Amino acid sequence: SSGNIRRILAIHVISQVGYMVLGLGLATELTLAATVLYMIQHMIVKSSLFLCCGLIEKYTATDELAKTGGVLQRDPWLATMFFIAALSLAGLPPLSGFFGKFLLIQQSFTFGSYRIGGWVLGALAIVTSLLTLMSMLKIWSMAFWSPPTPAVDASPTPPHRKAALLALGGMIVFALSVGLAANFYFQYARAAARGVLDPTGYITAVLGHDVLISTSLHGDVMPAPITLAHPADEALAQ
Repeated sequence: SSGNIRRILAIHVISQVGYMVLGLGLATELTLAATVLYMIQHMIVKSSLFLCCGLIEKYTATDELAKTGGVLQRDPWLATMFFIAALSLAGLPPLSGFFGKFLLIQQSFTFGSYRIGGWVLGALAIVTSLLTLMSMLKIWSMAFWSPPTPAVDASPTPPHRKAALLALGGMIVFALSVGLAANFYFQYARAAARGVLDPTGYITAVLGHDVLISTSLHGDVMPAPITLAHPADEALAQ
């Protein structure tokens, strides 16, 4: 059902993968780097949200939104970390999901100057982000902000709450660092993107320089750097 927290989060996995596919489809250095950065933050944030869902279920004995409520009063720390992770997933600045999404959308609109499809993809990306924000606020308002149910009032504190909150806090801190120090992480993401576009360095590191030279001398086919399909696309990689 649409009121099941885990199902809502699982659907978000599908929608957020769309941003990564968008970056792969545009296939420039910037969009591939943005994809790498967004993929890293998404794994951390989504894991955080599923862990929050598990703790909500411990408090309420269910993950059906209509039967939850009042978790904010029982566990303010859990509520705070869920709120940060939820806004990160939606891509609000300056949180971790913002930089990658912003760059992908920006590059989609730039691509749209040459092909109309870029404008369509950029618009869909914005709509997806807004829908994500709305669904995250729905979970927040019903599970945390609404009055506590009798089940929440009567439920004992989860036995592994401290360990779960410690793990959750570590992931939230890392996610915040991705947003607040995005330029630092983006340097490594951009290096990974260059490796995808031109795998020569990776081949040399794995097989050795001698193998690369030998292959070249004997006329064997080496993987060539990926070239962009349209001359105008070169401007996007700058």
